[in-house]
Amino acid sequence: MVRKALLIIPLIIIIAVGAFFYLQLNPLQGPLAQLKIERGTVEYSTGEEFFSEIAGPMLRFQPATDRMELKENYVVRTGTDSEASIILRESSSVRLSENTEITLEEVRAGSPMRFKARQGNGRTWHQVLKMTGFEKYEVRSPNMVATVRGTSFDMNIQDDQTTCSSADGTVLGGTDEDLRDVPEGRRLEVDSQGEFTEGELIEDEWITQNKQRDDNWLEQVKQRLREKYGFLIGTAKSQGATEEQIEEWLDGYVQGTVSVQDAIDQGLIPEQFVGLVPEELKRY
Repeated sequence: MVRKALLIIPLIIIIAVGAFFYLQLNPLQGPLAQLKIERGTVEYSTGEEFFSEIAGPMLRFQPATDRMELKENYVVRTGTDSEASIILRESSSVRLSENTEITLEEVRAGSPMRFKARQGNGRTWHQVLKMTGFEKYEVRSPNMVATVRGTSFDMNIQDDQTTCSSADGTVLGGTDEDLRDVPEGRRLEVDSQGEFTEGELIEDEWITQNKQRDDNWLEQVKQRLREKYGFLIGTAKSQGATEEQIEEWLDGYVQGTVSVQDAIDQGLIPEQFVGLVPEELKRY
């Protein structure tokens, strides 16, 4: 038990605290929200409107560029045979299928972070990592709201119905008046009348592809942490941590399965080290 504690102490302090400073305190190399064009034509609007004699007020769209910064009130839309991703704080992501439009209603920095979006049509995939530090992550459609802290889920709008399918973790979905748990492997449908239908997740090609993309993205995030904190991870190894243990803790921290507070409660971190852990980190 003592040996285990001695190994876990440097891993938690070096990796978890280091990741916290990387994401919460240090200036990021990229913006809070960044657009990645996967393929095809993608457009954006800053929210500016113009008046059309035929349709009335309309948003003014223009061609988007890869890696451009996205801000509050920006609207992103994909065309036919187009896909895009919105990268949030270099960790979580929103993937847009073709013919999809989404508005970034709130992208707030700080610790913790807040993100609110409104999906007008189409289909999106959300990979929300707890390490991003979200206090609130919310997506709305014309007839549904979904809120999470750490999970992967699909939001699909077809005709007058929105379907939320949870692929990993639990989503809180429904209407403002009636929110329900959507556990992993389940789906919730809400129509324009507010009627609910629940059932098993129906895995199609879009969901299968995005689950694989989630795995690939997790590896990229862990690699960036390794590159940024290579010296500190080397120090952990010199104190007896194995490569398998470091990989386990990196994977657990990125996915939110490592709880620093649990380690403290279990006495795995001596009292003299507890003060080194930021209060914000103990929530994760």
